[in-house]
Amino acid sequence: MATQTITSTWWTADSWAGFQTATFVVSGSGTVAIRWGFTDPPSTAGGGEIGAGAYTLRAPSSGMKLYIRTGTGSVTFWYQEGPGGAFDSTLTKSAYSGNSGADTGVTTLPRAVVGFSDAGSSTYEYAAYLTTGNSNLASTDTVDSSTAVLAQSARISGRTLRAYGLEYATSQASSVTSLSALQALTKTTAYAEATTNSSGGVVQFDLSSIVAELQGVTSWATTSPIQLYIEDTGAAVTGDDTTARLFSDSGASLVQIMLTDGSLVTPGTGVGGVP
Repeated sequence: MATQTITSTWWTADSWAGFQTATFVVSGSGTVAIRWGFTDPPSTAGGGEIGAGAYTLRAPSSGMKLYIRTGTGSVTFWYQEGPGGAFDSTLTKSAYSGNSGADTGVTTLPRAVVGFSDAGSSTYEYAAYLTTGNSNLASTDTVDSSTAVLAQSARISGRTLRAYGLEYATSQASSVTSLSALQALTKTTAYAEATTNSSGGVVQFDLSSIVAELQGVTSWATTSPIQLYIEDTGAAVTGDDTTARLFSDSGASLVQIMLTDGSLVTPGTGVGGVP
């Protein structure tokens, strides 16, 4: 986590170049002005103002960068030198069941399928398993907020996706052998929801309550991974494919954890918590 003195001159982090998201923290009683652009904006250009908080913003178009300058009052500015903590795309899994349970299995690809498909000869249900590597989060860390952002592609808009944490201090990737096996894993009481959009973009889950539960898991350590189970809360629609795909390898997909002191914890992408 790097700090930057914000002045009246538009500024952008060189390390944000090539990424679709910018992650930063603003603290203090003032505001900063922000705007997106392909090139450095002129000094007379205006921008929207935002106050204290943790932010993960996605570029409106590929290649755009986020520019920041002083707004009002006094602020302290931290920024993430890169796209934030990542999911392990090599362990992203889609578990499915169809043909009245006769056809079950798991695919391991960086695009997880969630939802229902009734477009073929039988109805299929899909759920996703996503994991970080080492969370780098201690059980004693005091978390202010946590967010998961996932690039998505949905057949239709308005489907509700629900994310639970999986209450294990070590990786359960090898246990995800079927939809029923994934559903049988112990989940957090807390969950977070997001809504699909057929126009693309991202879905964002507030993981704050989920992460707080995970920190209380027996033997939780900085090497423990943050593991998510994601499902569609609805039901199949006759004759329709209502699935969504979540892209764990996208530059827009990340996990952000901010502590109460304003610092960010960045989960790694290696296999977490495997003895």
